[in-house]
Amino acid sequence: MYKAVVAPFCEVPVYNFLAAVLAKAAVILVEALVIRLVQTWVEKAMPEAA
Repeated sequence: MYKAVVAPFCEVPVYNFLAAVLAKAAVILVEALVIRLVQTWVEKAMPEAA
């Protein structure tokens, strides 16, 4: 069911692997960006806490 929903070319394991790696890399980048934005916001909001 899952393979049929995603796409026909995902039947090849290599594409599944690459898609998983790219998805994990994207999640890591987004998490790092959010953490950096929060740190910057906290430093601006409370300079004495930095």
